[in-house]
Amino acid sequence: MAPAQPDPSQIPVETPQPIRRIVLFSLDGLISAAALPRLVERLDGRVVAIVASQRYGGKYGSFQAQFVRNYRRSGWDFLNYLGLLLVWFRPALGMGRVIGRLLGRKDMACSLTALAHAHNIPIIRTREPNEEAVASRLRALEPDLFVSAYFDHIMRAPLIAIPKRGVINIHSSLLPELRGPFPAFWALLCGIQPVGVTVHAIVDEDIDTGPILLQRPVDHRPDTSVLALDCDLMRAGADLACEAIAALEKGTARFTPQQPGAGSYQSYPSRDDVAALKKTGRRLFTLSDFLRQILGAGQARE
Repeated sequence: MAPAQPDPSQIPVETPQPIRRIVLFSLDGLISAAALPRLVERLDGRVVAIVASQRYGGKYGSFQAQFVRNYRRSGWDFLNYLGLLLVWFRPALGMGRVIGRLLGRKDMACSLTALAHAHNIPIIRTREPNEEAVASRLRALEPDLFVSAYFDHIMRAPLIAIPKRGVINIHSSLLPELRGPFPAFWALLCGIQPVGVTVHAIVDEDIDTGPILLQRPVDHRPDTSVLALDCDLMRAGADLACEAIAALEKGTARFTPQQPGAGSYQSYPSRDDVAALKKTGRRLFTLSDFLRQILGAGQARE
């Protein structure tokens, strides 16, 4: 299906108008833990709810079913990478808090639960954000804007229609290249330069095809791992989203439609893709990169 053209009923109008009530959509994982605290802090009390995806037990299947499916499709190395992103980050965050307190450092990475608690933000946990029970709660909040960041569900039309000023998404590539769930992996495997982030509007149910609001290249080390690049890109995207929101408020936002058929979509890598990445000398993760994200040290390299 061709990307939709900007629709005035879905995209924020280009007149000065404050955005006071924002709902953040995300998945609890290392990437959100590393990037979203800075987004919430910069939005300074305007996030009125966090919709947190519950990854296991819904349409994606149980933990066991996803474990087996990912192993068969992508192999052990990729399964371990997903484990660090979605499972092992939780106990590691607890360790990071203890170390941070001993060193007198402010917590830089935190789970969605901890983030919501720290800022007194209601959190809505769901396996299906499009169900009417969730939509009803969101309508009651009278949101101005939805912001999607590292979210793993497609928003359907009734959900997209709720916020007065539309929906924007942070995507970790320079669209239209590398639409899909693992852009950092494909960027390193394919040697794509530059890498970067995009903030675009969500106006329909197509994946990562909405009109582009802002884009920014992101520098990275020649030896960076996929995991580190994941976090670096989403942190840059959090900053870019704040700029996009400011532009929407000022009425200076300009949307550029994506051209039909341009770019590429990449899904989960196969075992052969993971092996090909290894042959390039790139790594999915390193323990040091993982710990840097947990302790907030990844921000020092930006």
